[in-house]
Amino acid sequence: MNPEVTVKHGHDIAHNVEHELHHRLASPIVATIHVEPHDIVAHHTRP
Repeated sequence: MNPEVTVKHGHDIAHNVEHELHHRLASPIVATIHVEPHDIVAHHTRP
């Protein structure tokens, strides 16, 4: 996540991701969306 992004904007992005998952997956889901600062490489990042 770009450090210039506000907490509200980060929240809105996470909300939109969760919303899209609910529309694209057939069964009800519970999703946890987590954002990282731009300088931290998550262990799920692919090269």
